[in-house]
Amino acid sequence: TANFATLNPLDKTSTTNTYSNGNLTVLRTGSGGSGQALPTIQNVIGNWYVEMTVDTDPGTNLARFSIRFPDANVLSNYNSTGLVNDLDEVDNSVATYTAGDTLAVYVDVSANTYYFYKNGTQVFSETNAIVGSYGSIIYCTCSINWQLSINYGQRPFKYTPPTGYKTLNTFNLA
Repeated sequence: TANFATLNPLDKTSTTNTYSNGNLTVLRTGSGGSGQALPTIQNVIGNWYVEMTVDTDPGTNLARFSIRFPDANVLSNYNSTGLVNDLDEVDNSVATYTAGDTLAVYVDVSANTYYFYKNGTQVFSETNAIVGSYGSIIYCTCSINWQLSINYGQRPFKYTPPTGYKTLNTFNLA
């Protein structure tokens, strides 16, 4: 039996995140700042594919779809403003996103590369030895009134994942 990752409401990086839909949807309420929504399965090495759908975009502030390599103390964010800051902390202009868009990240450890997608089209990739050497955490961050839904593979993906991907669940950890 595979237990899939969900967003973890017990992780208190934000006290104003509201979780629903079996902890696959997060709505940021309150005022000021932004709140991370971290998964229940973290810091694992593998070829993971994860999708995030933007349910609500209030037109202010921003949302981020992120991959973090905590043991290497680096991360990469795909911001709703159309910037990806890569592992070398360089900003790269890519497509913006808003309500109705579906984003994806694919971590390919065999190629030491990760990719960001928007609506099934690759918008960014980076090759870096960190990708194949360290476990990753794939999560979202949202500002006030953004609502995001994540799919770690517990339901069909909206877009066809790359060859060789795995869904983020306990069965695929070994």
